[in-house]
Amino acid sequence: MHRDMKQDKKKYQFHIRLSESELEMFNEKAKNYKRMSAMVCDAVAQFNDIATLGKIDALNELSSLWSKVYKEISHQGGNLNQAVKRANELFLMGELNEAYFNEVLKPEVDAIQKLWMDIFNQQNLIIKRLAKL
Repeated sequence: MHRDMKQDKKKYQFHIRLSESELEMFNEKAKNYKRMSAMVCDAVAQFNDIATLGKIDALNELSSLWSKVYKEISHQGGNLNQAVKRANELFLMGELNEAYFNEVLKPEVDAIQKLWMDIFNQQNLIIKRLAKL
């Protein structure tokens, strides 16, 4: 068993030139590791694939885009809520026909809510697929 352990020992050296600031960064990142080489090997194992970096970029872009979409949907939801509230007030005051409310406004509001839910569901599906890749 001792012989097998000897064969597994690392035999190669890798030299790298670093500026003072880069060395400080390496030392800071390596604080949680026993050796600097362990940190470097871990970093290479995690980020050696261009596809992985592409996925990270895609998730970051999607997150940024989704934040903008979510803000806009939230804003539009507030507007829709105000419009429906006003329609309810008009209906209760007798200034809005019940048939118009039920046949015109309600189907439109329901369609908008369905559209929003579809957007949320598609966004969640995209994130799940990207995370699995």
